[in-house]
Amino acid sequence: DILRDSGLLEYTDANVQMIADEGYIGGHYVIIPKKKPRGGELTAEDKDFNRSISSSRAAIEDINQRIKNYSVLGTVYRGLYN
Repeated sequence: DILRDSGLLEYTDANVQMIADEGYIGGHYVIIPKKKPRGGELTAEDKDFNRSISSSRAAIEDINQRIKNYSVLGTVYRGLYN
């Protein structure tokens, strides 16, 4: 997968955890939202857990969108070097 192929895991501490979306199936270092059991409901604790993950992901996605909007990573710096 992209995370393993990126080489990022080589530079992270063993006890660091990363937030991922529901589509990611990864190792012990990735935190994903709790899924509703088949024919059941999530507990209030699980809903709070999912809400905290979602709010963290929303902030990260907002930062990513701002970087894309300003083309910070997609262009070459053409200004003067001091």
